[in-house]
Amino acid sequence: MIVRPASAKNGDLKCLVLDAMGVVFSAADDVAELLIPFVRNRGGTESADAIQSAYVEASLGAITPDAFWLRVGLRASLEDDYLAGHSVTAGALDLLKRAENRGVPVWLLSNDIERWSRRLRALNHRGAASASVVEEVAQQPSRNPRSRVRLRC
Repeated sequence: MIVRPASAKNGDLKCLVLDAMGVVFSAADDVAELLIPFVRNRGGTESADAIQSAYVEASLGAITPDAFWLRVGLRASLEDDYLAGHSVTAGALDLLKRAENRGVPVWLLSNDIERWSRRLRALNHRGAASASVVEEVAQQPSRNPRSRVRLRC
């Protein structure tokens, strides 16, 4: 999503809002594509519904990330191994670096667990773009398709 002020000339961006999953990171549905297989492969619960349910609770802040891992039958110390399985979409870091060079703030929209989002940004911005490029992490309203996110750039 690109937000331009009403008086903006062509090329003047007020901010750049990107979805984390499927845009910045390659997995469009990180729960189905990465998390469920990771939990199963590491000996945690086999139930996709149980993993999804625990994930939703953690992403909404109802349980801590450590409680999430316990709920799915794994140790929290495996979190970094899980996060290492995320890959950045080709060209995404170049886009973030260009935005930074032009002084355009970038907002990353995510349903992710906040601690995971912060660690993913730190892991994947090394050398290519500073962590300061992403100014905010906003919780997408995907649990309620009629809700809206209002951003002020």
